Amino acid sequence: MVGSFLLRALSGSQGWTNYPAHAALEAMGCLAGIAIACFILILLRNLEIHRRYIWIAAGLTAMGTLDGVHALMEDGGSFVWTHSLANLFGGLLFAGVWLPARFAPPRRYAGWVVFSCFTLTGLVGVLTLHLGESLPPLLRGGVYTPIASLLNLTGGVGFIATAAYISLRSRSISPIERLVFSSHASLFGIASVMFEMAAPWDAAWWLWHGLRTAAYLVAFAYFIDLFQRQLRTLKTTEARLNHALDTIFETTQEGVLFVDHFGLVTSANPAACEMFGFGSEIPQGLSPARLLPNALSTASHLRPDTNLQAMRLDGSRFEVELSQTRLRAGGPFSSFITVRDITERKQAERQVLHLIEKLQSKTVALEQSNAELDTFAYVASHDLRAPLRTIQNAVHWLEEDLSPHFTEDTRDTMNIILRRTRRMEHLLEDLMLHSRIGRTEASKDVVVGTELVDNIRALAMRREGFGLTFDAGFDSIEVQKLPLLHVLLNLVDNAIKHNDAPTGTIALTAREGRDTIEFTVSDDGPGIAEKYQARIFEMFTTLHPRDEIEGSGMGLAIAKKYASVSGGTIEVFSQGRGCRFTVTWPKPKSLPQAMDKSA
Repeated sequence: MVGSFLLRALSGSQGWTNYPAHAALEAMGCLAGIAIACFILILLRNLEIHRRYIWIAAGLTAMGTLDGVHALMEDGGSFVWTHSLANLFGGLLFAGVWLPARFAPPRRYAGWVVFSCFTLTGLVGVLTLHLGESLPPLLRGGVYTPIASLLNLTGGVGFIATAAYISLRSRSISPIERLVFSSHASLFGIASVMFEMAAPWDAAWWLWHGLRTAAYLVAFAYFIDLFQRQLRTLKTTEARLNHALDTIFETTQEGVLFVDHFGLVTSANPAACEMFGFGSEIPQGLSPARLLPNALSTASHLRPDTNLQAMRLDGSRFEVELSQTRLRAGGPFSSFITVRDITERKQAERQVLHLIEKLQSKTVALEQSNAELDTFAYVASHDLRAPLRTIQNAVHWLEEDLSPHFTEDTRDTMNIILRRTRRMEHLLEDLMLHSRIGRTEASKDVVVGTELVDNIRALAMRREGFGLTFDAGFDSIEVQKLPLLHVLLNLVDNAIKHNDAPTGTIALTAREGRDTIEFTVSDDGPGIAEKYQARIFEMFTTLHPRDEIEGSGMGLAIAKKYASVSGGTIEVFSQGRGCRFTVTWPKPKSLPQAMDKSA
């Protein structure tokens, strides 16, 4: 402003009318403004500045477009109109940065916003040029009219407001960018506000044109430098990436064959050279079809089936997986083929398939063996029980016919025979049951804990002086009824049968875990010595003579097998008198749908 006053004071009313110089300044401003708008769009796309700066890009485009039209004009009504409208549109659009962020167009539409401003202001400029002297005059007798002052003052206020926003509130750009943008907007604002202080073509008029153009060029020079620095950074990054790709290319275990535009292999990585036996140089005129017979549908295009055989230069073959990548036109290669040697994998797959076939054949044989075992167990049980019943019937007939002639020794002998035959019969039944565990489908009936308690009370052995107790843990559980009921009944019956006292109590508890339920069966009987605790789960094992306590010796073996095939466990603990069996049983959701038939 001081410069304007000084120039007007020194030069007076003298002016320098030079349309070519004026057109050159306006044209530089036009090109610089549109270029800066494009730079801002790039920064917006890269998320380096806030999307509010779309308004500045739009303002620069509008000003640049009208300045370009203004550069084509000579003195007249349209001459001042285009300059004033450039200031008005530019200032108003610049001031859009003060709007809330929700009013800023999305980044993906930034290009369309700028293009729309270019189109609309271009139409306004052409319309102004066409109307010419029919427009209201903005200059009378060398003095600007109120309309001209209003247009330029409004635009100037918008520019100054934008400079204030960038200086005080913008934190999305660097300090140097803040300085460039704020200075740029400030110069535009001052030039617009002081517009009416200069007469056309006088020294002050040329000064503000020069400063306005300088503002364009300074911002343009800054963005050129910025993009040169980014270009250098990109080149450095590209060099590093190329080095990394070269390292990968040289060290990868997969072969890579590069095919030129004539369909010939002209380059390969070390892995491919070793894979195909190239040595240090690739043979001249080598076609991919020579290395990949039956793999190409044309001279250099792979078939859909990419799991094929490749051929080395010595004629030997190996199994490979192939993939082809087409390259963009312009380079020395049309595509590259990636080759993976899968010979070892295929051999391993064949070995696995062979093992699976052997396992399937053994499974079939095992199923046949199980079926034969079932048949044998049934036949053996049936054939062995028939003579036992004959013996039992014979003893009963002898008692009926010769009872008056029996002595005491004879009666004892007859009783021993009956007990032994019944024991043998029970043993056969238990043996049959044991052989079928794990080869029959598991029961899917689920019961609540209280129903399980009722079943145990109803089915447990009766002995005077003995009672059962159940803790509150049974009230909140759900279990698969069988074979758990059989296991718990077996433990309860054992505790009652082997107790050497006239009275006793068997206590059962249930404790729910995450995936299992833990049951305990405790008694106050004679206990089990530590050296026998592992043996009691074996078949045909009893700790007392069978003539003292009747039993087959199969009960705990059956319980153990039930627990094992159901995914549970059973353990015993005893020190001195008393014994505690702990059964861990899966919850219904954790139980298998069927017991493992190969157990």
